[in-house]
Amino acid sequence: QKESKKTIDKGDKGIVVEYVKPKNPDDFNKAMQCVDRGLDLVNRAIEQNKENPNAWSYKTNLLRERAKLAQMDGKPEDKARFEADANAAEQEQKRLNAAVNQKKAEEDAKKRPPAAG
Repeated sequence: QKESKKTIDKGDKGIVVEYVKPKNPDDFNKAMQCVDRGLDLVNRAIEQNKENPNAWSYKTNLLRERAKLAQMDGKPEDKARFEADANAAEQEQKRLNAAVNQKKAEEDAKKRPPAAG
């Protein structure tokens, strides 16, 4: 929600975004439940198919949202952990996407007729 997002000018460090808890505690609790449920589901999907880059993309996004919630909750160590986990998930997604693209390029190359020489 917009009221939970603050833009702060840190001078020479630039402008940063900080997240604060919503005034209504139910909104925060609902967001936590949604993110935690989403992470549970995406982790199950990854257990089923570790090579699915889309699942890793969803996990990355959910972990970033969880980091925001940790910041709102005043837990900087949790925020840092979730951000690190999100970065690791993003790297896995990029690795899997590169493998998919490489495989597709190889398959496309096989379909092309040989060059006339």
